[in-house]
This record gives sequence, C-alpha cells and structure tokens, in this order.
Amino acid sequence: MSTRVMIPGSRFAAAADNLARWRPYVSIAGNPYSFAHNPLIHRMRLATISQSILEAMKSHKVIPDVVDDFVPSSLLSVDYAEGHHAALGNTLQYSEARDLPKFSITHINEQEAPTQSLLSPSQRFTIVMTDPDAPPTSDAHKSSHYANFVISGIRVTSTDAVTEFDTGMPDSPETVAPANGQVLLDYQLPILDVPTRRHRYVFLLYREDGRTVPKTPPERHNWGFGSAVAGAREWASRYGLTLVGANFFYIHSELAMQPEQNN
Repeated sequence: MSTRVMIPGSRFAAAADNLARWRPYVSIAGNPYSFAHNPLIHRMRLATISQSILEAMKSHKVIPDVVDDFVPSSLLSVDYAEGHHAALGNTLQYSEARDLPKFSITHINEQEAPTQSLLSPSQRFTIVMTDPDAPPTSDAHKSSHYANFVISGIRVTSTDAVTEFDTGMPDSPETVAPANGQVLLDYQLPILDVPTRRHRYVFLLYREDGRTVPKTPPERHNWGFGSAVAGAREWASRYGLTLVGANFFYIHSELAMQPEQNN
C-alpha cells in the first residue's frame, strides 16, 4: 500500500489529496507516454495548484536541493501500474515504482493559452527523473544526484478525443498525445542499500528552447559532472531547458530491500 505524506494545515495537504486521485480521462493505448486531460482543475484554481506544487517542493527541499525556484505552468502526473502514482511527496515501495510509469500533462497557466505553449507545433519537451539522495561511489553515507531516466524531444499534439466535461474556462486544457520522444537514459531504479535513508525521486518537466538538442548524460552518477552537488539542474542549464512542471515521491531503503513484507 502506498502512503500519502501531508503537511497538516497547509494548502498543499488538500492539493496532495486531490493529486493522489488523478486519472487521465483519455488513455492512449500502447503508448507509455500518455498525456491527457486532467480533472483536478475542476476542484482547484489554477493559481492554487501552482502554489501547492511549490509549497510541496520547498517543504521537502526539492527546492533548492534539486532545482531553483520557478513558476509551474504545467501539471505533471506520474502513474505507475496498479494505481500507484507520484503525489508531491507520498511514499511508494520499491516494487510499486520499479517499472516505467505513464505521464500526463495538464496546462495550468492562466496567462497563456495551451496553443501558445503545450500544443505549439514547434514546441518540444524533456522529462527527467532524478534521485538527489543517492550515495556517491566513494561514501555511502553521503548524498549525490543520480539520473534515473531522461526522455527528450517530446512533441505534444492534439488528438481527436473529446473531453468529457466542461471546465468553464475559455482556455481549458485539451486532450493531448506525445510523439517523437527520444529516450536518452532508460528507466532505472536501483535497489537502495543504506538501511535508514529515504530517497526522493523527482520528475521534472522541461520546455526545450528549440535551438539546443539535449544530449545523454555521460554518467548516471552526478549526471556526469563529477561533483556530488551537480545534477539535473546543471544538465538542464547546459541545454537551455526551462522548468515548467514537477512531481516527486519517496522510497524508504528498508522498504526497498524487503518489498514483499510491506504489501
């Protein structure tokens, strides 16, 4: 069973509860990268969603450990098999997250129509997964960044599917599907081997600048930069990527080593 971790009395608590119930209205069969309409916007103002994402990331120190402060313009949903998902700081078992998830994106920028960003014909996106709590090769009791997954060149296009409800907003999100994404690093979730450590697994959605093509990190450890403090932030900066969305969850190393005892 997965467990939702909440911050009592915060706006994030309500947001996380709703995030844990996400399900795309339209599933694109056979495609592991499914981007679809998200009904969460029915229950929260878009500005509140953006603020809740930031609140969660700061509370769990994803900001500043992994990325700098930013303004989310997209909602990134991460869905694993059997109903498990990332929900801005919930806890999953290793067995629940060891396979590649499906992704969904919802446009949440009130100042910009989806056709100006998410659905622009020339726009491409990158999704990465990173572990900022991985031990470096030299000292298992310290932390460094580890690249778990990278896909770039994602082109989001409209589909013929019709959304199943009316959001009441003129620029409501549309059902969309990805195309032409290139996996630069295959999905990899190493078994954790330090008994008392919790790991944050962070998904980052970047908008590409259209001029620079992201390259495969030369190594997973430290994203190839050779420094324990370097990671996705430095890699994204090298290729002109702009952060527009994020999500994350935890795995505890004790659960990772004995998943069968925690079902």
